[in-house]
Amino acid sequence: EYGNTPLHYLALAPSKTHTSQMVDRLLERAQPYLSDYLQMKNREEQNALELACQCGHYSLVEMLLTYGASRSSTLAMQLAIISGHN
Repeated sequence: EYGNTPLHYLALAPSKTHTSQMVDRLLERAQPYLSDYLQMKNREEQNALELACQCGHYSLVEMLLTYGASRSSTLAMQLAIISGHN
């Protein structure tokens, strides 16, 4: 409906649903196109890293960065600060 991938939905979900095993499994399955998958934007033009920052899901942010999510987006940090997650 909003152009979200499973990774977007994980970023939007309550933090209790972010198990490292779940994220690892999802990202390992995306390995052939991982770089593109990590940067995919939804209809709101947000990628999973930006959503995770906005929602204050720091463990997920760390996992996404470990897998190679782009650190060049200052928008992610701005969203975290605006949302009160600094």
